[in-house]
Amino acid sequence: MSQFSFQPFFFQFFQKMSTSSEAEDDNFIEDVEDQKTLEVMTSSSKFKSLDDLVELRWYCLLVLFMAEITAFTALASVTMMVFAGANPTVVGCDNAIVNGCHEYYSLQNRSGCTPVLEYQFESVQVEFNYICDDAKKVKNTITVQTFGVLIGAAIFGQVSDNYGRRKALIISCIGNAVFNLISSYSPDLFYFALWRTIAGIFAGGITVVQMVYMVENIPRNHRMWIQNSITWSPNLILFPYVAWLAYDWRTLSVVISAASVLSFFALM
Repeated sequence: MSQFSFQPFFFQFFQKMSTSSEAEDDNFIEDVEDQKTLEVMTSSSKFKSLDDLVELRWYCLLVLFMAEITAFTALASVTMMVFAGANPTVVGCDNAIVNGCHEYYSLQNRSGCTPVLEYQFESVQVEFNYICDDAKKVKNTITVQTFGVLIGAAIFGQVSDNYGRRKALIISCIGNAVFNLISSYSPDLFYFALWRTIAGIFAGGITVVQMVYMVENIPRNHRMWIQNSITWSPNLILFPYVAWLAYDWRTLSVVISAASVLSFFALM
């Protein structure tokens, strides 16, 4: 009786094994055929990867326009203190002509005269009267502002990886526009340094994300010459002329804020 009951069991077992083996062979053959079909389609198509779908057309031109505006905005915000922190030359004290800070201090201590300054750009030193030795206080704020740029680069690098380059750029442009505009109304050096440091955080975000966003949205075979064209280098020629037209640090802050707003609309 036991032998009679085991025979159907073994027969069904080996039948299932052979059936599953045949099914696996059929699936393997189908996978191989699908792979061969994909290879034939790929070899006959001019698109080898997703990068090949991007061509230098109108969309890319809009991306390049956005990249240029954001590159100018980032450079202007980071290097603004080259002009806003420029030292004036003390040429007199009231009606008396002086030669340098030593003569100015000597005359000013005796008579309490008002310094006569010579400058090409009305910087923070000129407006808040940080001249000669006091000019170091303005220079020290540049270190704090640069630290803000470093913090912003670290923060928005992670934000762009987790939430997208475009979102990170939009937030950076809004923040840069707002705090550069606020800094233009600063009543003294402390508030100027405070608002400029916060603006520097967002400027760091623009700096670190802008180039990556541009490169990812242009054709691979055009990336080298475009990446070397839309950089800070040509904007280093343009920005001094803009600063010369602005003439004072308050107006220049408003111009940088306007450039950030334009970058925001270019990203939308």
